[in-house]
Amino acid sequence: MSQTAPIMGAFRVSQAARCRPSVEGLTSPLDWCIMCGPGRFAEVNCLIDQRLAQRRPLVMAHRGSSGGSIAENTSLAVWAALRSGADIVEIDACRTSDGAYFAFHDGLEAEHLGREENLTTLTAEQVAGLSFRWLGHPGRRVRIESLAELLGGFRGETLFNIDRGWTWWPDLLDLLTELDMTRQLLLKCPSRPDLLGILAEHRTPFPFLAICHTQADLDLALTYPGLNLVGVEIITATWDAPLARAEVVHQIHQAGRFALVNAEVLPIARQCWPGYCDETAISDGPEAGWGDLIDRGFDVIQTDWPGLLSRYRDQRAAQERATRAQR
Repeated sequence: MSQTAPIMGAFRVSQAARCRPSVEGLTSPLDWCIMCGPGRFAEVNCLIDQRLAQRRPLVMAHRGSSGGSIAENTSLAVWAALRSGADIVEIDACRTSDGAYFAFHDGLEAEHLGREENLTTLTAEQVAGLSFRWLGHPGRRVRIESLAELLGGFRGETLFNIDRGWTWWPDLLDLLTELDMTRQLLLKCPSRPDLLGILAEHRTPFPFLAICHTQADLDLALTYPGLNLVGVEIITATWDAPLARAEVVHQIHQAGRFALVNAEVLPIARQCWPGYCDETAISDGPEAGWGDLIDRGFDVIQTDWPGLLSRYRDQRAAQERATRAQR
């Protein structure tokens, strides 16, 4: 990068630094209880509780870790994320026209498959015949994996966040129940009464993350009866939005839930949190991008760069331990 070239993220941070709410004096994420969610679901939530007790923030890898010959939402992407230091792997769910589930983000068919048809309009047989085309390895076939196949290959201790599946609840919930991996699967959906109702009434109390864009979303999620709500994903694009207030993370902690934030930059340059993101962390240094998210008390950070974030988190924790030892 030339010295005269603009640094990506620098303007966003400088603008945000002048208007962001103060986080001083609020509860540290390490000050609240380790057990997430309602007490009656403690056994189901034991795996996420253990991870949060071991380290924070937890690193969630967005669609695994892809690149080179490895496609997103595949078993190899999961392995790459885990070996890069990810604590949780986010995977997309998609259903075909005849009711089969695959690990794929529908809407990205043109980019990844070279097709215009949405995967949801194809049959399972048609999807099984497709291959990722963008890898730069034209002689190698990289197929789309079934959701059950991918998840079942990591039975035991790997934590997954299942995204984009709520359209097909409760059918998808039944499929995930049959996998017998409940404690490993963190589900999520927008905080809407119809979706929360389906989840609350289902026989399997999956650990659940509510996606909240407004204070009303948050209030609904925290008070809806019957849910195994373990965490809240906050999405806001501006500092003047109600959920950008520093007190919101404190409110979530006081309710015994963890707070998640997305650091990745989505298509059309849309950010899920104002100013502090993966691009800023890479261009200006991790403290400029991810440091503020940690300071604000977020317990889980979703990223496209799990290796860089986990290394920064561990280095920062080591420095804090050394500082405390010198006091």
